[in-house]
Amino acid sequence: MKIAIYVPSWPPGSVANGIVTYASQLVPALRDLGHEVFILTPNCIDERDQFTIDLGNVAISQSIFSRIKSRILPHQRHTFEIPAIRIASAILALKREHQIDVFEIEESFGWSATVARLNIVPLVVRLHGPSFLTARFGGPRDISRNKQKVTRERIGIETATLVTSPSQAALKEVKRYYNINLETARVISNPLDASAGAITWQLDKCDTNRVLYVGRFDELKGGDLVLRAFGTLSERYPNLRLTFVGPDVGIQENGERNYSFQQFVRQYLPISAWSRIDYLGKIPHAEVMSLRPNHVLTIVASRFEMFPYAVLEAMSVGSPIVAADVGGIPELISHRHNGLLFANQNVAELIEVCRSLLDDHVLAKALGSQAKKDCAELFNSKRITIETVAAYQAAIKSYSSSAS
Repeated sequence: MKIAIYVPSWPPGSVANGIVTYASQLVPALRDLGHEVFILTPNCIDERDQFTIDLGNVAISQSIFSRIKSRILPHQRHTFEIPAIRIASAILALKREHQIDVFEIEESFGWSATVARLNIVPLVVRLHGPSFLTARFGGPRDISRNKQKVTRERIGIETATLVTSPSQAALKEVKRYYNINLETARVISNPLDASAGAITWQLDKCDTNRVLYVGRFDELKGGDLVLRAFGTLSERYPNLRLTFVGPDVGIQENGERNYSFQQFVRQYLPISAWSRIDYLGKIPHAEVMSLRPNHVLTIVASRFEMFPYAVLEAMSVGSPIVAADVGGIPELISHRHNGLLFANQNVAELIEVCRSLLDDHVLAKALGSQAKKDCAELFNSKRITIETVAAYQAAIKSYSSSAS
């Protein structure tokens, strides 16, 4: 099978992005199964790869421009943007020169709708984070600015040959919000294999006075909840430290003031806790993974998640996990089986489950060990890739049936 996949950046490693991580697991596994995979990306790091198409270099001829424009219905003209045109142009070229069988793209911005209107290749839209789910955690400006994007994404989802979702929760939210059936949609988990040479978490080698958080400092990822919890935990555990990894996007409190990371710390945490927070900002993925085995537990406090790699990556090395019971997280973590869950935005519960692991290292070790086993068994790239290939084949069959 010849497959084209849109990825925000390629090759992996230079950009912290869940879609890039997903592709970094899926693409090699597809190639191992004998499939030919082309990558379309607007951020090409290495132009020497013949299977990577740099969208910035894709020429748009007048004939292609006219063909794409003529295939777009009047009520869908708002999807007609330069990125979408470049993607569609690249797909046209790949179909003509390599006879690709299927194209997978994220739902973002509804760019897929332009390709769908060309009607030349089966289109699989992969849900990675629809704007209606994420924009609600921004300020009023973010919500207003994303209204058009939300509409575009609906069109992109509706015009897909097949939709796949990493979690039941995410697919259910899309169906409910847009009031669409998506009867043929498939739930296929995100894949993750432990990195070669990755160090497994071990109780006797980790720092039992260090907890780890990886994610943006913003409302969606719940960085504020982690800081509030640590403020309380720091008073009970005088040697406890927090390692905070991720960019400082800022957070709005009470719909009014925007706080930076440091401003929030000084406003809401006791002075005694300030010097016990190691804020590392945005660091390379390899460095993040090297931190995981060194901490007694990992916290994921997001207010919503599709199927987070922040959890999967911790599972892959056996790091004990404390996570919010939201979105697709309960499809990864079962409470007291392979991690601990707390109610969404409930800081008191977050504090209690953290204390459970800080006070009971035997429990932490057991949960981390089970998480590692579950990740290897349930979310390995070979298993997930076989499911993905079956979805591609279903899309090709459906496309052929509708064309005949």
